[in-house]
Amino acid sequence: MQQREQQPFLHQDLSSWNMSLQAVDLNSELVCVHDSARPLVSSRDIEKVLKDGWLNEAVVLGVPVKATIKEIQSYFLIFGQANSESFVVRTLDRKTLWEMQTPQVIKPELLKKGFELVNRSQPQTIYCFQREY
Repeated sequence: MQQREQQPFLHQDLSSWNMSLQAVDLNSELVCVHDSARPLVSSRDIEKVLKDGWLNEAVVLGVPVKATIKEIQSYFLIFGQANSESFVVRTLDRKTLWEMQTPQVIKPELLKKGFELVNRSQPQTIYCFQREY
């Protein structure tokens, strides 16, 4: 697949995250991130991610995927969008897929290390806190 150039919005997003990180008290026990797209998160879910954050250093609220997800391949990706040159490679097994939501909880020192890694490598997509098993 063709690689896209680094997009300016990524730098802007990282910049605003870095400014937010500077406001975090590194002596805090946990940092919680929540977006306004999900204003009706339950108190039970908040309690669960906080508890799991204490135990695992970083957690994200997730729900099983309900939609059918197709992996596509294209010889000419235009801004990451499928086009007339795209074709389905396979259907992903939804039993193994989870939709990530907020709140997300992380220990401040791990958050700081992750952003130091991102600032050094300037990746195209941010996976700095993903643990591979």
